[in-house]
Amino acid sequence: AEILGWQIFSHYYSLCDLTTCPTISIRKILLERGVRSRMMILPNGIDVERFHASAHLRELAREKYGIPENARVVLFTGRLSFEKKVDVLLKAFKKVLPEVPEAFMLVVGEGPLRESLMKLAGRLKIRHCVSFSGKIEYGGHLLPAIYNAADVFVLPSVFESLGLSILEAMACEKPVIATKVGGVVDFVKNDQNGILIEPNSIEELGGALKKLLSNDEMQKKIGEKARETAEAH
Repeated sequence: AEILGWQIFSHYYSLCDLTTCPTISIRKILLERGVRSRMMILPNGIDVERFHASAHLRELAREKYGIPENARVVLFTGRLSFEKKVDVLLKAFKKVLPEVPEAFMLVVGEGPLRESLMKLAGRLKIRHCVSFSGKIEYGGHLLPAIYNAADVFVLPSVFESLGLSILEAMACEKPVIATKVGGVVDFVKNDQNGILIEPNSIEELGGALKKLLSNDEMQKKIGEKARETAEAH
């Protein structure tokens, strides 16, 4: 399926006069896959006035979702589908709880795997500290509030072009844990504005979560650098 998919993509994009790519890494991937149209790097943009750090929005979202005041919140936003690897995040989160018992996980989004992920959380015996909020509307103040409610944002995907959710979290001064895939590596710099891990690594993800959730100073330092990255976009 992957081979056939790339053949179709390559043929389609090669028919175009211009193909835009959000990052240099995605341009390289398309060239390696045989795309021959003219390409231009055009990164995604982020509204840094809408997405920003706010103690008020943090309190609002935590109250709405019943998150305890002392909770250390791990956030995922996105489609609940195979490539996002939320199952890996749930398994890593379980490993964190013995050392960070106040950890809480908020999963925002819908998708074909929602029910199976909820069942997995039950089997892992972590359902009491994992909230599946479902889909929310992109407009309004709720999405920025959700980012503010978090302490750490995680995107464990096996492929991303340039995850807009990462930039949104960064704009809210949240440290990001993301996989070394696609265009992510072009703007997440390890231990500077985020932490990069290998895809599908429960151990690496668990270690990165423990590292950030137990160190407020590191969270703040990386969050400030993350904001600078978002402002550049």
